[in-house]
Amino acid sequence: MKNAKLATKISLIVVIVLAICLAVLAVITNNLATNAMTQATQMRMREATEARAQVIDDYIEYINAKLVAFSRSDEVRNVLTNYNEDTYQEAQDYLDRIAADYDYMEGLFVNRMDTCQIVHNNPDAINGYEVEDGVDEYLAEILGTSPETGIPNFYGIRTSPATGQQVLVSYCSVLDDNGKELGYVGCGITTTGFLETVSALTFHGLDNAQLMIIDTSSNSFVYCPDEDKIGSEVDNDGLLKLSEKAAASSEAINGSDDGDSNQLFYNSIPEYNLLICVLDSTEEIYSSTTHLSHMVILMCVIVAVAIAIITILVVSKLVKDLSKVSTIIKHVADTMDMTPSEELSHYAERGDEVGYVSKATIALTGAVNQAASALQARGKQLFNTAEQLSNISNQSLMSVEQVEEAVREIAEGATSQAGETERANDNVNEIGSQINDAADVTNNIMTTSESMKESSLHVTEVIEQLISIGEKTTEAINEIYEQTNTTNHSATQIQNATEIITSIAEETNLLSLNASIEAARAGEQGKGFAVVATQIQKLAEQSSASAQQIENVIATLLADSNKSVATMENVKEIMAQQAEYVQKTGVIFAEVREGIDKTLSGLEEISRRTNSMNDSRRNVVDIVENLSAIAEENAASTEETSASASLVNELMQNISESAENVAHIAEDMEQELSVFKL
Repeated sequence: MKNAKLATKISLIVVIVLAICLAVLAVITNNLATNAMTQATQMRMREATEARAQVIDDYIEYINAKLVAFSRSDEVRNVLTNYNEDTYQEAQDYLDRIAADYDYMEGLFVNRMDTCQIVHNNPDAINGYEVEDGVDEYLAEILGTSPETGIPNFYGIRTSPATGQQVLVSYCSVLDDNGKELGYVGCGITTTGFLETVSALTFHGLDNAQLMIIDTSSNSFVYCPDEDKIGSEVDNDGLLKLSEKAAASSEAINGSDDGDSNQLFYNSIPEYNLLICVLDSTEEIYSSTTHLSHMVILMCVIVAVAIAIITILVVSKLVKDLSKVSTIIKHVADTMDMTPSEELSHYAERGDEVGYVSKATIALTGAVNQAASALQARGKQLFNTAEQLSNISNQSLMSVEQVEEAVREIAEGATSQAGETERANDNVNEIGSQINDAADVTNNIMTTSESMKESSLHVTEVIEQLISIGEKTTEAINEIYEQTNTTNHSATQIQNATEIITSIAEETNLLSLNASIEAARAGEQGKGFAVVATQIQKLAEQSSASAQQIENVIATLLADSNKSVATMENVKEIMAQQAEYVQKTGVIFAEVREGIDKTLSGLEEISRRTNSMNDSRRNVVDIVENLSAIAEENAASTEETSASASLVNELMQNISESAENVAHIAEDMEQELSVFKL
């Protein structure tokens, strides 16, 4: 397409657009025509079905009208009212005349109410059929239906037991002048006549259409293209469902059903239990529609081809001069002859696209002529400038190589400095870590010392309580001693003293227990107190036991009083020793507390100096980090400078090479421009 001529391109575009428009028009026209034809065809098929239903309805109405007239004749009434030879003969003659007027008559008869046939077109049937005797099931089936008085009743299409043919059966009651039912008349006419009438109706353009008539009361074929199926039950599921639908409806139904390849149109006659169906292939039904579609497509193709040929001829004529101009332009391009062209000047006088192209080409050749002249002059200048640029670039290249070497040495020194600064920073950080560890240890010791100080305060309080308890114990012992001396004077006083001793012993026991608890809390510092508390507890227990003994042996108290006095002396000595130990323990704990206070002061001083050292360490770290950052920046800067120097070196080499290339290009351009004819 890119290499095709302009006329071909224009023609193709027009043809393509035209083809698309015609295709859209053909599709729209085809759809509209198809829909219209389809609707018309379906309507025609429905009308054909309704026409056949109407023919059948008229045929049966005609039979019923004849039968009503026969039932109201005097001959029939007379034979039913007064049966004798004369009335019978008159009725029989009249019946024979009527039967002769019926086409395809199988039977015409007159029956009494007791179902006895008294007049019949077949003499053998007279007085021979009685329902009560069950002689004829066919007649019994007819009489099993109650007719409406005086109105003809079409019973349906049945198989005659006499001939085996399909028979249209109707009957009508016979009334006297007062409306009393005297008997009834009936007739049976073979379906041959009305089927010939119906089948004689043709379907225009539908040669393969098939007519089927179904008795919906028995779901059997009354008429079918396949004669073997006439009188047999419907074996097609679709037709069977349609027959049952018609039988269940009291009103006429009509419509169509679409199959895979066939289409069915139907119409029912509910009063006669008949269903008329017309079946034909979809291809034949819509053959006219298909033919119309083919004609529309063929016409569109013919129109498209005709317009395409006309378009090609017109476009070829229009672009003929344009082709000549393009030939002239191609000659200019091939020969590079930029001198004015007389032929282009001739075409340039035109006011159409050819003139525009010619004027543009003349302007272009003039511009190229000027540009080529200017380029030849500039090419010489470019060659001289390129030689100068090549010399300058060679000198610059030498200078850049010297700078690159110096920058490389500076970069190596900066990199070494950055490494040393980094190691110094790591050492300072290690010192800072050790200072932090020392500060943590100091803080732990201070916490422990504070705890020890608090414990010593608790111990001091316990010792003071022990001293107070000891004093009270001493006083109690003195009182016991005095009471012991007066034991001999009064047993009552001894009993009172015993109670006092028991009370004091219990209190002492509680105090010793408290002292033991406080000593246990003090840990190592409270071991001495624990011993004293144990002794006090023992003494309290002994005092309690002694008081109990005193209370138990009041009778022998006088005898043992001397022993009690000696015992009290020992207790006084023990209490004195206990008081002395308690005093010493208090002095020792005072010294311990003083030592703890000094330790805390020293730890606080250590912590303060450690914090000061840590602050100094942070300052040193900041300085070293700054030095490290500066060293790294210097190293990076020198590396960048070295890289830039290398890049400049490469650029200078490229410039030198480019200068040489420019000189060669200038020579080549001068040779190329020499082909222009200016």
